[in-house]
Parts: sequence; structure tokens; C-alpha cells
Amino acid sequence: MEDKKISEAAELLYKGAKMLQFHCQDCGLPLFKHEGKTFCPGCKVEYEIVENHVKKIGEIKEETEKVVEKIAEEVPTKARFNANFDYVEENLTEVMKKLSEKLVKADSLREMEEIISILNEIVELSERLKKLRSS
Repeated sequence: MEDKKISEAAELLYKGAKMLQFHCQDCGLPLFKHEGKTFCPGCKVEYEIVENHVKKIGEIKEETEKVVEKIAEEVPTKARFNANFDYVEENLTEVMKKLSEKLVKADSLREMEEIISILNEIVELSERLKKLRSS
């Protein structure tokens, strides 16, 4: 190590910095932690310790961006989301038609009440779906 780097490291220790067990990936100097930041005193590169491994802050940002991009690809687009809503609404409409037919043919008041209750739940669900779609 150069004398200048050694004196900078000693100065950091004097100021209360902590010398870590990890080393700089570029120059090999021990990393220091001071005022919440982990860095190499020689290269002035900031690091972060992740799962007992050292990574440069820039590398972490790149990895984070890749993960965000991957998640964005997996999240349904608004068009797909709306298509799913259309499909659900079509199915709800079909169920309502079938229940309406059963309601007309119902033999008892109890059966009519059950069908009407189910129809009301479907209407409420349909309204909630419309609210979700518009938001």
C-alpha cells in the first residue's frame, strides 16, 4: 500500500471509522464504514454489504433496475387487464341470464329469494369491477 493510502486509512480509524473484513474489488484495500457509508478509502468507491458479500453501489442499482424491468414485464398491461375484466363481465352476464331463467321457473318463494340474493351479489361484484377498471 502506498503511504498516502495508509495515512488516509489511519486518519479514518482516528475519526472513528470501522475497518471491515471486506476488501475493495479494485485495489484490494480494506473497506471502511463511517457515518453509515461503506467505502474504499483508496478508490473512493461506495459499497454495500448484501448477504455477507460486498457489492458496489452502482452494481446494486443495475441489479435493482433489472429486477424492476423483469417485474414490469410480468405485470399485466392495462390492455390485458381490461381484457380480463371483459371476460369476467361476460361470464357474470351469462350467469345472470341463467339465474333469471331459473327465477322465472322457480316453484317456491324460498328458491326465488335465494336466486335474487345471488343476483344481487353478482350486481355488486359487477359494480366493484367497473370501479376497479375506471381507477
